[in-house]
Amino acid sequence: MVETICDNCGKKIERNKYEIETCERHFCNRKCYGKWRSQNRICANHPNWIDVPKNEIIDLYKSGCTITKISKMHHISQGTIYSRFKKWDILLINKNAEIKCDNCGEKTKRRNCLIKAWKHHFCNKKCYDEWRMYPIKLEPTYSLGYLIGVIFGDGHINLSQNRIIITTADIDWIGTLITIINEICPQISTVGIQSYEYWGKAVQVGIYSKKLCKVLKPFKLEPHRYNIPPFLNTPESLAGLVAGLIDTDGCIQIHRQNINIELTSKYVENLIPIEKILKNIFEINSKIYSPPSRESSVLRIAGYANLFRFEQKIGLIMTRRQNLLQQAITEAEKKYKRREYSKQRIEEMVHLYKNKNLSLRQIANKLDVSKDYVCIVARRNNLSRRTIHTPEQYNDVINLRKMGHTIEEISFLTSISIHAIREWIYRNRKPLSVHMLEAENG
Repeated sequence: MVETICDNCGKKIERNKYEIETCERHFCNRKCYGKWRSQNRICANHPNWIDVPKNEIIDLYKSGCTITKISKMHHISQGTIYSRFKKWDILLINKNAEIKCDNCGEKTKRRNCLIKAWKHHFCNKKCYDEWRMYPIKLEPTYSLGYLIGVIFGDGHINLSQNRIIITTADIDWIGTLITIINEICPQISTVGIQSYEYWGKAVQVGIYSKKLCKVLKPFKLEPHRYNIPPFLNTPESLAGLVAGLIDTDGCIQIHRQNINIELTSKYVENLIPIEKILKNIFEINSKIYSPPSRESSVLRIAGYANLFRFEQKIGLIMTRRQNLLQQAITEAEKKYKRREYSKQRIEEMVHLYKNKNLSLRQIANKLDVSKDYVCIVARRNNLSRRTIHTPEQYNDVINLRKMGHTIEEISFLTSISIHAIREWIYRNRKPLSVHMLEAENG
């Protein structure tokens, strides 16, 4: 042991040789150390302030650097920086901004960081409590109709636990759904998300609100039962309802022949009001099918004009369904243009047949199409050659043959097909010359 002197009171104390070599100062006990620290380690004598000049910190603060950044750079607490600024008579820059109270509308001051972090701002706790107790108004908007449609499709209202559960497998759609919920009911502060596995990966979105459940309770909203509530009485809200149903219970088919939007339901009663809404309000034609092979019924929207009106007047929110809808419209437009082009070709064929008196083979060669296609068009438009049914037709054929016309020319002049003339000859088992002699003899 080695004797030394206490740096505070001056008494003699004994310490190890190792402590004397490593430590600069020595004290009797913690009281002496505390007294010495309170007298010597303050203001400019503090070790954190010895190496940092005063002007450097002031310049950093005036240049726009925050106190938190200065404290991290120089390893000084924020409280000591504030105390130093007061002693140096430096005015702190007011970084608070004015913002309106969401309840009373009066202007209050908040820090910029708080304005960015919180969605709603209030003067005091009274304003916050009044805002929380304010009743929810169900205004007929597109977002409200969309939420009701989603509840009908993939939702469930649990009144005992005061929550609405929506199940979906599209994770990208959850963010837009939460924004829609906040638009309808800004008082809802708890929206829970829970993932689970059921037929693959799915996500549950839980809306925990006693007020919203109380407001929706008298309307008896059940899953897979489209009991449309009376507050959805505007075209905008009904458009949101149809969009929510198709985003959850609907599908968009894009095949070579079938390009349509389908809404499936187990009950036909659900689809009848949706069909009326589409026809009467949005002028979109649709049909309900109940195939015997399937237990559910289908409401189908087909045709380029109907799909285009659906996109313009109703639209969809789910991005995956939006892309499919645009793809379906482009494919339906191509199909529509092909159909219009084929109509023009058919009109041209009819004109050539009736006015120009061309045969089907000549029409096929002129328009550069197959003869089978021309025959199908002729059969559908009643342009096919007649057969021999009356004696007048028979006499016309005989007279033309006497004049030296060939069978092809006779078919062109009498509008009787070559096949019909030859078949008639085959049935009678006589050559055409024998028939001519019998006609001459009477």
